[in-house]
Amino acid sequence: QIKGELLEYGRILYKSLHHELEQEDLDWDKIFLIKERQVRFELDLTQTGQFGEIRNMLAEGLRARRVDELKEQTTALLSLRESMASVRENRRLAMTGMVLAYVLGLLGLPGVVDFLNTNIAPHIDSLAALDEKSLVRIGVLAVCTLAVLIGLPLGFLPIFKRMRWISRSSRIRRH
Repeated sequence: QIKGELLEYGRILYKSLHHELEQEDLDWDKIFLIKERQVRFELDLTQTGQFGEIRNMLAEGLRARRVDELKEQTTALLSLRESMASVRENRRLAMTGMVLAYVLGLLGLPGVVDFLNTNIAPHIDSLAALDEKSLVRIGVLAVCTLAVLIGLPLGFLPIFKRMRWISRSSRIRRH
């Protein structure tokens, strides 16, 4: 009876991790706790029995309950969910980086406008006719700078999408 309960505990342990991985919103702390229990369970199984007869009986019982198949499925599902979480995190970090870059770019806008006002505007006839401190002149330079800051990345966006589409078809397929 003890052997049966121990084997059933092992099956339930693996089934619980499989069930957690199928949930829509993952609780990674709970998954790590279950995984730790699995590792300890397997460690305890390998350390039972001095001559291996108990170990062999338990291994045979786990095979009969198809725990090995469940372990393989759970490992594949865990790997997939980890990859999905990694992709989500990478996207979030990329978006945060882009927002931060734009904010820093906007913070540098007064310095850029001042540089353009001093060095570039005198060479453009329509801007040179305006006073150096004119709001119209500074406004035009600010709008042009914003257009470059926003338009340049948006102009390259179709190129990046095309590159992503090209690389998608040439990826190595994993089996």
